[in-house]
Amino acid sequence: MKLTPRQVVVIKMLAEGWHLGLSTSGNRYTWLQKDGLGKGGEAKSVHNQTVSSLFRAQLIEPGPYSFPSREWFLSDRGKKAAQKLKEAQ
Repeated sequence: MKLTPRQVVVIKMLAEGWHLGLSTSGNRYTWLQKDGLGKGGEAKSVHNQTVSSLFRAQLIEPGPYSFPSREWFLSDRGKKAAQKLKEAQ
């Protein structure tokens, strides 16, 4: 699977220690946040479609449900993809 530029950004940022969250209340939105979800670090919006496509490709997996958000993590497959991206730099 060829990754889109948006998917590459998410994979790289997760590999660098950013956290990916999905709001589970009201308007569903996704974001990347440095230093942990809700910890006040820098945050960047992520398109919901990007998260969905990464999940379908089995590159990310959901963590435990925790209202009002759910954190997503790199899967083993996602970690391998991140390593390949790092090596290609």
